[in-house]
Amino acid sequence: MSAKLNLPQFLRIRAEQLAINLEQLLNNEDLENNVNWSANQWSNAKSEVQCAADAIIVRKTRANDYEILMIKRSFAPFKNGLALPGGLRDFGESLQQTAQREMEEETGISALECLNQRMLGEIESRDWDPRFAKGVNLVGVRFDVPENIHFKAGDDAESVHWVSVAELAHGVHQLAFVHSYWLMLAFKDEPSLVERFAVLTQVLRWRNQFIIHLVNQKRQEIFAEQAVLFDNLGDPNTPYQLK
Repeated sequence: MSAKLNLPQFLRIRAEQLAINLEQLLNNEDLENNVNWSANQWSNAKSEVQCAADAIIVRKTRANDYEILMIKRSFAPFKNGLALPGGLRDFGESLQQTAQREMEEETGISALECLNQRMLGEIESRDWDPRFAKGVNLVGVRFDVPENIHFKAGDDAESVHWVSVAELAHGVHQLAFVHSYWLMLAFKDEPSLVERFAVLTQVLRWRNQFIIHLVNQKRQEIFAEQAVLFDNLGDPNTPYQLK
């Protein structure tokens, strides 16, 4: 697939000023797989707003640095990208319970093992996940854990490992969805991190909207009048509004 994202020049300049590496974030190698997976029958059948939650698992190291427990995705979209543990809500759950369950399923860590947990906020987004045309209503929950806590990868993850916040803030790794947004809120008292994660959030939203444009085209090819299409994506430069 030869399509290419044209990121606004002002955003490229700001990323360069903050020493953010855009190469990994905008890696197009798996673009066709991202589009095909997001345009498949399962995704097209999701004709209502989905409810989901993400877990931001944080540990403080002996060197007084912070690290985030990230999963390497086994499946598209964003196969092989790094993601926070998370997923769709099960019937009867609160979204905080969804975050707790997803954390345990994907990392083996129980909420009972955490030192602290804090709700970061709730948003509704049309460009968070290229599979869900009607958008996602989701929350992020920060879980602080002991440095030596045991963890293991669940079925949906190729691997799970600690990643430094500094590396994530500088775009060293390809991030799935718009998970930089939760990282921005998780470290709201660190101005340099907030600034970088805010720019990353804009970049990831531009990337996602580019993918979504191609998903709409693919769905029309496959499903014709039965295609469920994205619309009203919003301005990727305008911050999400917390509920």
